Amino acid sequence: MKTETRWMRWILWAVATVLGLVASYAVAGLIGGSIPSNRDWRAPAEGVHIFVESNGVHTGIIVPKVAAGVDWRGVARAEDLRDPRYGAFDHVSFGWGRRRSIWRRRPGRT
Repeated sequence: MKTETRWMRWILWAVATVLGLVASYAVAGLIGGSIPSNRDWRAPAEGVHIFVESNGVHTGIIVPKVAAGVDWRGVARAEDLRDPRYGAFDHVSFGWGRRRSIWRRRPGRT
């Protein structure tokens, strides 16, 4: 009987520890999320609008091709693109991330 009781205590302790860690994580997220950051920040009246895109894996920054003295037209030329029609757009996107999933293996590789 003592062995069964000891195992039950150990299992209950392990379950309580896991639930305690999950609850602590949730409480830390609620507390951390309620602390304001950059409270005094206000958007400027003028400036260059940039955008940040993400699909959860890849992130990109989208900027105008020409703005505030910066000209990206030489970096992103239409003839360098797979589909040159995209060269007619007035914004350019710079992204990073993995092109392929790290979980897929390429043929011939182990």
